[in-house]
Amino acid sequence: MDMSHYSNDFITDFSKQTSSQRPPKNAFEDLQREISNLLQSNDPSPLFKLRSFLEGYSSDPAHWSLFAYAEPTKQYTRNLVCEVPGVFNLLLLVWTPGKASPVHDHADSHCLMKILKGDLRERRYAIPSKPGHEGPLVKISDLNYGFNQVAYMADQLGVHDISNPSQTEYAVSLHLYFPPNAALRGCHVYDLENGGARHVIQGLYDTVKGVVSSKK
Repeated sequence: MDMSHYSNDFITDFSKQTSSQRPPKNAFEDLQREISNLLQSNDPSPLFKLRSFLEGYSSDPAHWSLFAYAEPTKQYTRNLVCEVPGVFNLLLLVWTPGKASPVHDHADSHCLMKILKGDLRERRYAIPSKPGHEGPLVKISDLNYGFNQVAYMADQLGVHDISNPSQTEYAVSLHLYFPPNAALRGCHVYDLENGGARHVIQGLYDTVKGVVSSKK
Protein backbone atom coordinates (compact mmCIF):
# COMPACT_ATOMS: atom_id res chain seq x y z
CA MET A 1 0.00 0.00 0.00
CA ASP A 2 1.30 3.46 -0.91
CA MET A 3 1.42 5.40 2.35
CA SER A 4 3.40 8.38 1.04
CA HIS A 5 0.39 10.69 1.40
CA TYR A 6 -0.15 9.76 5.04
CA SER A 7 1.39 11.59 7.98
CA ASN A 8 4.91 10.19 8.28
CA ASP A 9 5.22 11.50 11.82
CA PHE A 10 2.29 9.41 13.01
CA ILE A 11 3.39 6.21 11.32
CA THR A 12 6.96 6.60 12.57
CA ASP A 13 6.04 7.39 16.13
CA PHE A 14 2.99 5.28 16.81
CA SER A 15 2.42 2.41 14.37
CA LYS A 16 5.12 0.08 15.73
CA GLN A 17 4.50 0.36 19.45
CA THR A 18 5.26 -3.09 20.86
CA SER A 19 7.00 -2.36 24.15
CA SER A 20 5.31 -3.27 27.41
CA GLN A 21 7.34 -0.63 29.27
CA ARG A 22 5.00 1.79 30.98
CA PRO A 23 5.55 5.53 30.58
CA PRO A 24 6.16 7.67 33.64
CA LYS A 25 3.20 8.70 35.76
CA ASN A 26 1.20 11.43 34.02
CA ALA A 27 -2.27 12.94 33.70
CA PHE A 28 -3.41 10.10 31.43
CA GLU A 29 -2.65 7.58 34.16
CA ASP A 30 -4.45 9.83 36.63
CA LEU A 31 -7.48 9.79 34.32
CA GLN A 32 -7.47 5.99 34.23
CA ARG A 33 -7.31 5.81 38.01
CA GLU A 34 -10.16 8.31 38.44
CA ILE A 35 -12.36 6.37 36.03
CA SER A 36 -11.60 3.04 37.66
CA ASN A 37 -12.16 4.30 41.20
CA LEU A 38 -15.48 5.95 40.36
CA LEU A 39 -16.91 3.01 38.44
CA GLN A 40 -16.00 0.62 41.23
CA SER A 41 -17.64 2.84 43.83
CA ASN A 42 -21.32 2.88 44.75
CA ASP A 43 -22.07 6.07 42.82
CA PRO A 44 -25.49 5.44 41.20
CA SER A 45 -25.08 8.18 38.57
CA PRO A 46 -21.44 8.44 37.50
CA LEU A 47 -21.97 9.83 33.99
CA PHE A 48 -21.60 13.54 34.81
CA LYS A 49 -18.39 12.96 36.79
CA LEU A 50 -16.94 10.68 34.13
CA ARG A 51 -17.57 13.27 31.45
CA SER A 52 -15.92 15.93 33.59
CA PHE A 53 -12.88 13.68 34.05
CA LEU A 54 -12.51 13.30 30.29
CA GLU A 55 -13.11 16.98 29.62
CA GLY A 56 -10.53 17.89 32.25
CA TYR A 57 -7.79 15.85 30.62
CA SER A 58 -5.72 17.79 28.04
CA SER A 59 -4.46 15.42 25.38
CA ASP A 60 -0.71 14.97 25.11
CA PRO A 61 0.73 12.30 22.77
CA ALA A 62 3.58 11.75 25.19
CA HIS A 63 0.98 10.35 27.61
CA TRP A 64 -0.77 7.90 25.30
CA SER A 65 1.59 7.09 22.41
CA LEU A 66 2.32 3.67 23.96
CA PHE A 67 -1.26 2.65 23.12
CA ALA A 68 -1.50 4.26 19.66
CA TYR A 69 -0.99 1.38 17.25
CA ALA A 70 -1.87 2.25 13.65
CA GLU A 71 -2.64 -0.27 10.90
CA PRO A 72 -3.29 1.38 7.51
CA THR A 73 -4.99 -1.74 6.09
CA LYS A 74 -7.80 -1.34 8.66
CA GLN A 75 -10.44 1.33 9.08
CA TYR A 76 -9.30 1.75 12.67
CA THR A 77 -7.53 -0.16 15.43
CA ARG A 78 -8.90 -1.01 18.87
CA ASN A 79 -6.29 -0.74 21.60
CA LEU A 80 -7.12 -1.68 25.19
CA VAL A 81 -5.80 0.86 27.69
CA CYS A 82 -7.34 -0.58 30.85
CA GLU A 83 -10.41 -2.45 32.07
CA VAL A 84 -12.22 -3.91 35.02
CA PRO A 85 -14.05 -6.98 33.67
CA GLY A 86 -17.79 -6.55 33.80
CA VAL A 87 -17.47 -2.90 34.87
CA PHE A 88 -15.82 -0.91 32.07
CA ASN A 89 -13.22 -0.91 29.34
CA LEU A 90 -11.20 2.05 28.09
CA LEU A 91 -10.03 1.85 24.48
CA LEU A 92 -7.82 4.05 22.34
CA LEU A 93 -8.87 3.97 18.68
CA VAL A 94 -6.54 5.02 15.86
CA TRP A 95 -8.46 6.02 12.73
CA THR A 96 -6.89 5.53 9.31
CA PRO A 97 -7.19 8.59 7.02
CA GLY A 98 -10.50 8.66 5.17
CA LYS A 99 -11.93 5.56 6.86
CA ALA A 100 -15.08 4.97 8.91
CA SER A 101 -16.77 2.52 11.24
CA PRO A 102 -19.97 0.73 10.23
CA VAL A 103 -23.22 2.05 11.67
CA HIS A 104 -23.55 0.34 15.04
CA ASP A 105 -25.32 0.30 18.39
CA HIS A 106 -23.76 0.12 21.85
CA ALA A 107 -25.26 -3.05 23.33
CA ASP A 108 -27.13 -1.16 26.06
CA SER A 109 -24.01 0.48 27.44
CA HIS A 110 -22.88 4.08 27.84
CA CYS A 111 -20.08 5.42 25.63
CA LEU A 112 -17.98 8.53 26.17
CA MET A 113 -15.58 9.52 23.40
CA LYS A 114 -12.76 12.08 23.63
CA ILE A 115 -10.76 13.30 20.65
CA LEU A 116 -7.03 13.01 21.36
CA LYS A 117 -5.73 13.88 17.89
CA GLY A 118 -7.33 15.23 14.73
CA ASP A 119 -11.07 15.43 14.06
CA LEU A 120 -13.87 12.88 13.82
CA ARG A 121 -17.28 13.04 12.19
CA GLU A 122 -20.30 11.41 13.83
CA ARG A 123 -23.51 10.68 11.94
CA ARG A 124 -26.44 9.51 14.05
CA TYR A 125 -29.46 7.62 12.80
CA ALA A 126 -32.82 6.69 14.27
CA ILE A 127 -33.13 3.01 15.13
CA PRO A 128 -35.87 1.40 12.99
CA SER A 129 -38.96 1.27 15.20
CA LYS A 130 -40.40 -1.98 13.83
CA PRO A 131 -38.75 -5.39 13.46
CA GLY A 132 -38.33 -6.26 9.81
CA HIS A 133 -38.35 -2.60 8.78
CA GLU A 134 -36.95 -2.10 5.30
CA GLY A 135 -35.78 1.28 4.09
CA PRO A 136 -32.85 3.64 4.45
CA LEU A 137 -31.81 4.67 7.94
CA VAL A 138 -33.01 8.16 8.84
CA LYS A 139 -30.15 10.50 9.74
CA ILE A 140 -30.90 12.65 12.79
CA SER A 141 -27.59 14.51 13.23
CA ASP A 142 -24.23 15.07 11.55
CA LEU A 143 -21.55 16.49 13.83
CA ASN A 144 -17.81 17.08 13.80
CA TYR A 145 -15.71 16.80 16.94
CA GLY A 146 -12.31 18.41 17.28
CA PHE A 147 -9.26 18.18 19.49
CA ASN A 148 -10.08 17.56 23.18
CA GLN A 149 -13.86 17.55 22.65
CA VAL A 150 -16.00 14.92 24.39
CA ALA A 151 -19.16 13.25 23.07
CA TYR A 152 -21.68 10.87 24.65
CA MET A 153 -23.61 8.07 22.98
CA ALA A 154 -26.13 5.44 24.12
CA ASP A 155 -28.74 3.32 22.39
CA GLN A 156 -31.52 5.63 23.56
CA LEU A 157 -29.99 8.28 21.28
CA GLY A 158 -29.91 6.08 18.18
CA VAL A 159 -27.11 4.37 16.28
CA HIS A 160 -24.11 6.01 14.66
CA ASP A 161 -21.01 5.76 12.56
CA ILE A 162 -17.69 7.51 13.14
CA SER A 163 -15.30 8.57 10.39
CA ASN A 164 -11.97 10.32 9.97
CA PRO A 165 -12.58 13.13 7.46
CA SER A 166 -8.89 13.76 6.84
CA GLN A 167 -7.41 12.05 3.80
CA THR A 168 -3.83 12.40 5.07
CA GLU A 169 -3.81 12.47 8.88
CA TYR A 170 -4.58 9.78 11.42
CA ALA A 171 -7.07 10.64 14.17
CA VAL A 172 -7.00 9.23 17.69
CA SER A 173 -9.90 8.95 20.14
CA LEU A 174 -10.42 7.57 23.63
CA HIS A 175 -13.59 5.52 24.25
CA LEU A 176 -15.00 4.60 27.64
CA TYR A 177 -17.68 1.88 27.64
CA PHE A 178 -19.58 1.08 30.81
CA PRO A 179 -20.59 -1.61 31.29
CA PRO A 180 -18.45 -3.24 28.54
CA ASN A 181 -21.38 -5.10 27.02
CA ALA A 182 -20.16 -5.11 23.42
CA ALA A 183 -16.90 -6.75 24.47
CA LEU A 184 -18.88 -9.40 26.34
CA ARG A 185 -21.67 -10.20 23.91
CA GLY A 186 -21.15 -8.21 20.72
CA CYS A 187 -23.30 -5.49 19.17
CA HIS A 188 -25.38 -4.84 16.05
CA VAL A 189 -24.28 -3.21 12.82
CA TYR A 190 -26.82 -1.68 10.45
CA ASP A 191 -27.17 -1.42 6.69
CA LEU A 192 -27.60 2.21 5.65
CA GLU A 193 -29.70 1.35 2.62
CA ASN A 194 -32.24 -1.10 4.01
CA GLY A 195 -32.00 -0.64 7.78
CA GLY A 196 -31.19 -4.29 8.34
CA ALA A 197 -29.28 -5.25 11.49
CA ARG A 198 -26.91 -8.12 12.11
CA HIS A 199 -25.22 -9.23 15.29
CA VAL A 200 -21.42 -9.16 15.33
CA ILE A 201 -18.91 -10.36 17.89
CA GLN A 202 -15.96 -8.06 18.37
CA GLY A 203 -12.58 -9.52 17.53
CA LEU A 204 -9.39 -9.41 19.52
CA TYR A 205 -7.94 -6.06 20.49
CA ASP A 206 -5.12 -4.93 18.22
CA THR A 207 -3.03 -4.17 21.29
CA VAL A 208 -3.46 -4.77 25.01
CA LYS A 209 -1.85 -2.21 27.31
CA GLY A 210 0.67 -1.29 24.65
CA VAL A 211 1.58 -4.80 23.50
CA VAL A 212 0.64 -5.86 19.97
CA SER A 213 -1.52 -8.99 19.95
CA SER A 214 0.38 -12.03 18.70
CA LYS A 215 -2.93 -13.51 17.44
CA LYS A 216 -4.00 -10.57 15.29
